[in-house]
Amino acid sequence: MASRILQPASEISTHFRCDHCGLLINTVAWMQCKVCKEFDLCETCGKIEYGALSLDTRTHHQKLHDNKPVNNDCMKSILVEEAETYGQQARIQRRRKQYERILNEKKIENDYDLAVVMDILKQTKLDLSSPSSSSESNQINSIIIDYNLKASRREIHVLSLDGGG
Repeated sequence: MASRILQPASEISTHFRCDHCGLLINTVAWMQCKVCKEFDLCETCGKIEYGALSLDTRTHHQKLHDNKPVNNDCMKSILVEEAETYGQQARIQRRRKQYERILNEKKIENDYDLAVVMDILKQTKLDLSSPSSSSESNQINSIIIDYNLKASRREIHVLSLDGGG
């Protein structure tokens, strides 16, 4: 029993998720794209040949590269400390680009886009309720309303597993 207690653990809590399987990465090292620094693969998925990853995963990664080639050579092993430092900056830039795309296309495509918009609004403290608000806030209001109207027309059934019904 004592030998089991004294064994070192290599699991930690991170906010990174594997872009292939979606599981929370809870190890001290994993695979990350050295070009975009936004694409992460857990230890298990990092062992898969890049071409064998799902098409959705590869398409998602390609979007992060702005037309630069993507292949096995892009991936490298990274420690959590380096990922925290550089990954955070890359994610902030990516969210800003997504926000600009949403404004240009005048469309929120999914809940992740909505989360990006809400995060940017929180950071900039843009007041959407003010009658004298800027044209950007009017545009964002319109985009959010349109997305919510489309969502309300879909029948979405949520299964609650917390016992609350």
